[in-house]
Amino acid sequence: SSFGLRYRTFYKDLIATGDYSTDPRDANLFVDTAVKGRGFGLWFDFYYFGTGTPSGFAFRLASGLDIDQSTVTLDATRGDDNGGAAVTLASAKSTITVASLRLATLGLDLGFGPVGVRTGLTLLVPLAEFGKKFSATTAYTSETDSPALQAELQEALGHKKSTFGLEGNLAIYIVF
Repeated sequence: SSFGLRYRTFYKDLIATGDYSTDPRDANLFVDTAVKGRGFGLWFDFYYFGTGTPSGFAFRLASGLDIDQSTVTLDATRGDDNGGAAVTLASAKSTITVASLRLATLGLDLGFGPVGVRTGLTLLVPLAEFGKKFSATTAYTSETDSPALQAELQEALGHKKSTFGLEGNLAIYIVF
């Protein structure tokens, strides 16, 4: 058996810049969009098949449980090439926790006594999502609470449970 914790970041800063308007009078205006994310989780695997030795080359097959919580934020800001004030057009934050079944964890171990290197590939099948939260604000205050605007931003962000996942890992381990 094995267990672990993980932390990851998604796109330290993913920024897209585009024209704000096609109107020539607004040619100096542009929009910067930044999306950031982070996640942490824990997993537990039970090894039910293995060959080799801990102090050499070994092949392992496992299944288990994975719980992952992630947060994604979006900020869209209108800027002005002529030095005008920047305006935040939209901000959104989405948080979701997903419990998944870890199927067919295929792993290769290369051990050197009590220390080793492990590489593996895991198929994840999401079972349930819980703790889902979404909030958004826009510069258009009359539309901030609009369910249609909230739904549009949430769909554009695309932060939701998928039908399956594939995880690759590379780890250094200590046997004690």
